[in-house]
Amino acid sequence: MYVQRGGHKSPTRYRCGSLVNTAQRCQYVTVRQDLIHEIIDDSFLSQASEVEVTEKVFVPGEDHTTELAEVEESIAYHMSNLKPGGRFHAPALRKQAEGSLESLSKEFERLSALPQRPDRWDEIPTGKTYGQVWPGMDWDERGKLLRHLGVKVEWSATNSNVPIVHLDWPEDVKKKIKSYSMEQAA
Repeated sequence: MYVQRGGHKSPTRYRCGSLVNTAQRCQYVTVRQDLIHEIIDDSFLSQASEVEVTEKVFVPGEDHTTELAEVEESIAYHMSNLKPGGRFHAPALRKQAEGSLESLSKEFERLSALPQRPDRWDEIPTGKTYGQVWPGMDWDERGKLLRHLGVKVEWSATNSNVPIVHLDWPEDVKKKIKSYSMEQAA
């Protein structure tokens, strides 16, 4: 979608991107910006105004498999060399190797007890709803929010000059809207 700036007497309009980018032609080549903004406002707020805004926060995981493998390799090395005919046959070397093996065993136990979990994204509530933040945003910010949420805005022609506008919500946002609707109905 492209913005077609209006002049002195003509309003700013949105132009369908498929007209320029593809051989496929859209039915409704342009639509007045003020009309589509009004319809998006109504549609967005009627569906998501009471949904709580969340922020995604990256939580790094913990993975100690490399360290465990290194300790296991060292334990195997010391065990094989403590056997009769191994490198640690001299009493002084044997005592030092046994001390190292004991330390390695403790390190293996410590690492084995640590949690193993993958990286993840957590959604942290902000304490505000979309109905509270939307009115304070300009249209650049609203566009960024819609893109961030993964909402696609589609429109089509009608016999009047008012297009039919549809907000295509991604599944995760649909679930939040549905969850809120179910809470309100209960």
